[in-house]
Amino acid sequence: IETNAFQHLSLLEYLNLSKSNINIINSHLFSDLKQVKKLDLFKNNIINLDSNLFKNLKNLETLNLSFNKIKFIKSDTFSNLE
Repeated sequence: IETNAFQHLSLLEYLNLSKSNINIINSHLFSDLKQVKKLDLFKNNIINLDSNLFKNLKNLETLNLSFNKIKFIKSDTFSNLE
């Protein structure tokens, strides 16, 4: 997924990227999605979760990462989530 794919979707509240065969997520991919409440990344091939990946998702309530191949999560990946 290109880094600016969600650039003009600042009012989006639900993003479903499940079963999208995603391997790598750029750390700035979700930076403009300030209103997202639910992010579904179910059943992809995600291996790493980088720092700042969810940094701007201040309204995030539900995050589904199940059925991925996550091997590495940086210690501050979820630091900005409450």
